[in-house]
Amino acid sequence: SVVLEDLRGEDFVAFDRELSIRKEIDKHLRQRSVHVQVVMEFDNIETIKQAVQIGAGVSILPEPTVGNEQRNGSLAVVRLESPEMHRPLGVIHRQRKVFTPTMVKFIELLKQREEFSADCSR
Repeated sequence: SVVLEDLRGEDFVAFDRELSIRKEIDKHLRQRSVHVQVVMEFDNIETIKQAVQIGAGVSILPEPTVGNEQRNGSLAVVRLESPEMHRPLGVIHRQRKVFTPTMVKFIELLKQREEFSADCSR
């Protein structure tokens, strides 16, 4: 396993700056005064994985997205010990869409989960 400080100076394949996951990663790097060399930026996890596979650098990706590559040996996956990062979620829908009761309940559950996570991190 590694900690963020171990990434200092590494060539880094990053998410696009506008993405919330990039902002979360950048925040944690700044908090620990860790500077990485961003060599590429993408808005797509699959493209980031391909860049890492060809040797462009390292990256921080959500664990569930690299399982296949870890199993088939196309990527070396190393656990990041700290900090625990949370990937923000959003719900998108058509304009003027009337939500079904099930959809309303689902959104309420997501909001409760977010509040619970925020309480636990304080």
